[in-house]
Amino acid sequence: MQATLPEDSPVIHYIDTIVGGRGKNIPELVEALVNDAPFVVEWLTNLGVNFDRLPNGSYFTHMPAGHSQKDRIL
Repeated sequence: MQATLPEDSPVIHYIDTIVGGRGKNIPELVEALVNDAPFVVEWLTNLGVNFDRLPNGSYFTHMPAGHSQKDRIL
C-alpha cells in the first residue's frame, strides 16, 4: 500500500524515518506507523477530521524534513 504517492512505499517511508530519527526512534513503532498510516488517515477522516484537500479532492500534502519523498505529510 502506498503512503500518499504512488512512488512512495512503507519501505521507503520506514528508511527515511529511521535515518531521520538518528537512532532515537523505536524500529517496531516506525514499522507500525508506516504500515498503518493510510488506514489511520481513512479512520480519522471517517471520524470527521477535516484534512486540507486540493480542488480535485486529493489531500494537500508537503514534504517532511529529512525525507526523500515529497508530499508525504497531510
